[in-house]
Amino acid sequence: MMRTRTLLRSMTLAGVCLLGLTSAHTTTEASTDEINLQELLDQGKTVPNLYGVNIRWYDNEKGMNACESVGAKWIRMDMAWHKQETVKGEIDFSQIDKLMSDAKARDLGVVAILDYTNPLYEPHGQRKIVTDEGRAGFTHFSTELVKRYKDQKVVWEIWNEPNNAGFWKGNDPAEYMALIKVVCPAIREVDPDAIIAGPSIYKTFSKDFMKYCFKNGLLDYVDVFSFHPYRRNRPEDVLLDMDIIHELMTPYLKDGQTPPPIMNSEWGFPSTRYGELGAAIRVPRQMLLSIMLDFPISIYFDIMNAGSSPTNSEHRYGLHTAHPYYVPRQTGSAYMATLRVLDGYQFSRRIVPEGTDDPDLFLLEFVKGDEKIYAHWAGKEDDAATIDWRFPQDLGAVRKITMFGQRLSGDLLPGDQMTSTTSVEYLVPLTEDQLQGNWSVKAQIEPTTQAGYLPWAEMLGQGGPGQGDVECEQNTNLIKIAGMRDLQTGAIDFWIKVSKEDYGKTLISGGDLKKPFNTLKIALDADGNITATHWAWPKKGWYPELSSQFPVDTDTWIRVTYQIGSEGRRLFINGQPLDRDLAQSERQAYSFQYRAEPKLSSEIGFLQVISGKGFRP
Repeated sequence: MMRTRTLLRSMTLAGVCLLGLTSAHTTTEASTDEINLQELLDQGKTVPNLYGVNIRWYDNEKGMNACESVGAKWIRMDMAWHKQETVKGEIDFSQIDKLMSDAKARDLGVVAILDYTNPLYEPHGQRKIVTDEGRAGFTHFSTELVKRYKDQKVVWEIWNEPNNAGFWKGNDPAEYMALIKVVCPAIREVDPDAIIAGPSIYKTFSKDFMKYCFKNGLLDYVDVFSFHPYRRNRPEDVLLDMDIIHELMTPYLKDGQTPPPIMNSEWGFPSTRYGELGAAIRVPRQMLLSIMLDFPISIYFDIMNAGSSPTNSEHRYGLHTAHPYYVPRQTGSAYMATLRVLDGYQFSRRIVPEGTDDPDLFLLEFVKGDEKIYAHWAGKEDDAATIDWRFPQDLGAVRKITMFGQRLSGDLLPGDQMTSTTSVEYLVPLTEDQLQGNWSVKAQIEPTTQAGYLPWAEMLGQGGPGQGDVECEQNTNLIKIAGMRDLQTGAIDFWIKVSKEDYGKTLISGGDLKKPFNTLKIALDADGNITATHWAWPKKGWYPELSSQFPVDTDTWIRVTYQIGSEGRRLFINGQPLDRDLAQSERQAYSFQYRAEPKLSSEIGFLQVISGKGFRP
């Protein structure tokens, strides 16, 4: 339920009218883009509707195109009273008309900052509004703006960082609230449904400033609490900011009054502090945290570099390079990828994988109808930090996408060991067809110990590759695969009843076995662990062994699968992944012959070679 406004409706524009102020260009084309508070909240739940960028112009076609190209749905810009009223009593909105027209043409909402003093009303250099005349003049300017654009998609933000002496000299909350108490009721008079945001506070270190505003009725005047969550290292510290805001706000909520929505109206990362990649890895984290925290709007600062200085941090916040090139930087690529990968999705929940106790692990689920996507990262200060965890069994198999929108090799299966870095990675669930891929059985060896005995079907009651009418070469001693030299991607799959007498011996070999030249080795180590590795080309070397990591059962049939390819390497025992290396593996060279090693006490019940992507047992 939306907060019920308890505004002092009895206030009027009488004080403003007495000044006899007027405005030039008092008509504008009607628009149907208006939005109310509930619509703002509802739309903000879906990507990309809540995301926007800060800009620094009124008229810049290339710049507006850049806003549109990154996928932003909002722009934020100073209305700058002193630039629109240069002759006392006369307001010229031609610059803002151009801005609003350009935004409308691109379906962009506008966070319009009603801000800054005017030397016609306040002493020069004041950088604040403290006189009755100044408040009346600012209120007239604000209400004329609201009347003019009341039918467009606009959120009106009162001032920019009044707790920052650079924007409000002395940053006195009493002075700011005196302005709020005049301008907000006047705006309600001309547009009762106007969405008003404030106080646009810089960080949350000014607790006394916020407390004063809450105590003196800020929540009776604004619809949305806006702040700027700049932090030195971790975007995740915004969670601490939210705790501070709610702690300070709660005592001043009236009976039955719900807390207002909270929005990020400015937040960015300069490459002068973090480096190009360091800034880029923080952008998706900021965006995902914003939707997780239910921000109706989240503004990135800003769309482009403000200049070309390599050392001035103000010149290094942009998603694009500075004029005249407007080329996306790494931050821009990461921003665009987030919106494209999650287009149409809503945040569902934060998942805590079983056995994981690191509070800095973020695993978020997003939903769109029946579809799901996951995003994960390590919310650490050190950009080189990692967190290890195991992929939950109930999430299914997924494909990995980088923060720049590139697919990675190494699909994940339930139970796989996972490593999160400080870079966001997206996980897209795979369909059953994608999981099975285009596999085919190249060859198989039938059981030799008991004629016609198939432990696959009889022991586990499973179907799968190799069952049914399979046309392939069968030989009880050696598989020869005609026309195949290297196994690029696929699996070696076999059944075995292990005997302890074979500890330390090779079980399955592959390669050019007549020379002999081994390129595959599946073995038992001295402790009874199954190990698997292959010799790769053009690597020209053996991969590190994967291991079952525990001695396998003896005197009972078990199924062993060693998978290689673009999905990495995995070792399965009875269909369960026990070890993996998710880096893309090179092909197994000289793979046209396979055999179970002779003179084993163990029984090999079934051996097959499978080729194709996405195979899993």
